[in-house]
Amino acid sequence: MTEKELEKVTSMLRLFEDYPTWTKVKRGIFNCVIQYIESGAHEYFTSRGGNVGTYYIEPKDHNRRGFLKKYRGKKLMIMTVKHGSWNVRYDVVAVIED
Repeated sequence: MTEKELEKVTSMLRLFEDYPTWTKVKRGIFNCVIQYIESGAHEYFTSRGGNVGTYYIEPKDHNRRGFLKKYRGKKLMIMTVKHGSWNVRYDVVAVIED
């Protein structure tokens, strides 16, 4: 994912956040975001935090352990895409290229 693609995704997510409830339009926007992210290099993993649609940018100098350890030295976008049972969240990670 390039910086331009990241800007496009974050603008779509800002539209997504404008809707307080899960309407047909909000689901459609979210599905577009997921399809856009899945069109590039991405990887899913499970976590325990975050609401669906929340995201954050991890800087290059992050010192994460666990699943994100293999991405040290790379700028990342991490977004929660769905939730499962027992409060488990499914996140997607995409590397942002300079």
